[in-house]
Amino acid sequence: MSVDTEVPARTGNRVAAILVSLALAGNNAASYVLSLAAARILAPGAFGELSSLLAVLVVGVVPAMGLQTVVALRVARSPSLARDSLFALGLVTSAIVATAALTLSPLLVLLLHLGSLTPALLVTAALGPLTLLGVFHGLLQGSHRFALLAGLIALEGLGKVGGSVVGLVVAKSPTGALAGAAIGSLAAVVAGWQVCGRPRPRWADRHGGEVLHTAQAMLALVLLVNLDLVLARHTLPSASAGEYALGAIVTKIAYWLPQAWACWSCRGSPCPPVVAVCCRWRWLCAPAWTRWCCWFRWCSALRC
Repeated sequence: MSVDTEVPARTGNRVAAILVSLALAGNNAASYVLSLAAARILAPGAFGELSSLLAVLVVGVVPAMGLQTVVALRVARSPSLARDSLFALGLVTSAIVATAALTLSPLLVLLLHLGSLTPALLVTAALGPLTLLGVFHGLLQGSHRFALLAGLIALEGLGKVGGSVVGLVVAKSPTGALAGAAIGSLAAVVAGWQVCGRPRPRWADRHGGEVLHTAQAMLALVLLVNLDLVLARHTLPSASAGEYALGAIVTKIAYWLPQAWACWSCRGSPCPPVVAVCCRWRWLCAPAWTRWCCWFRWCSALRC
């Protein structure tokens, strides 16, 4: 590659990195805005219920991260690889996650002291499309279409968080917020399917074991970070659990913000320390912000 083409390519990679980082930052900020809006609209007991259900949703969507990783790796290593088989893998993973969530719905009602089965079923309805989005993220990431990836991430946040806010304002209940999240996530999946060329499922290679292996370490971390909201809802009185959930917002900002800042501040270096750590540990134990940034640097061919 000549100098005349290398410099614009690196500049384009950095611009794309900024776009993806901004989209991720917007999604995370919007999630906190949703929590604050819910705290203002809902009673403490209802807010505690919504917060615990959103925590379950965050844990349940971890397989999408593993799915995205496996798909992006496959596409980056073999650009000519058929997308249809990877789309089929996404459908299978999404179906498994949704089926598991549906099976555990009655247990969720008992654990979180829900008034009905509807909120748990809406969590299941949101988990399906959110898991499938991992395929489209991986396809765009592995094929280096980072501007489209940033747009899809932003659209996902708009659909999920925007739908939740609309449902929250209209219904003024956790059920309305979860219904809005499910509808918005489904709209994001349709958009991702269109952007990725409308792939059709073709049952070929199976990589389910790779998805499980990639997601297991992230699952442990996300579960530990979000388990307190579930336990608070289960053990504390309804109003106290809502107060605890409000305080947990500040705790999570304090936990994740240094990771995001470290990743953002090292974006101009060809091989920042966080990427070196990711190369050694295969980014499995890294927080979501770090994993995204490390993955992006790898797919941009900025190798250690």
